[in-house]
Amino acid sequence: MYRYFYRQYMQQYRRVINVILDNWPLRKQLGFYAYLPIFFAIGAWTEFTMIHMRINGIDFYSVYMRKERERLAQERKRIEQMLDAKRAELEQQQSSSSSTAATTTTTTTSKMVNQS
Repeated sequence: MYRYFYRQYMQQYRRVINVILDNWPLRKQLGFYAYLPIFFAIGAWTEFTMIHMRINGIDFYSVYMRKERERLAQERKRIEQMLDAKRAELEQQQSSSSSTAATTTTTTTSKMVNQS
């Protein structure tokens, strides 16, 4: 019973859609591209609602900007952590190289004193 009703409903729906599509202006001149203005209008309407429709004081762009700020803050924090790690590594290298240089200088100086 349900299948029969659904099938009848879909046939009527298809007939209505076919009539609308066949009688669409510029269909014969532009072919498939005659439907492009429909999708353009739907996109414009969607963009308009995203800009102007506010639900509880929140719209699409305020949420987008908040998420973008959060992403930038996380990126900045990650970069600062990388820089701190690099600074610590460079300081460690400098301290180890200066202690090695001091040991080398002391050894060289002691050799020179022993030779004289």
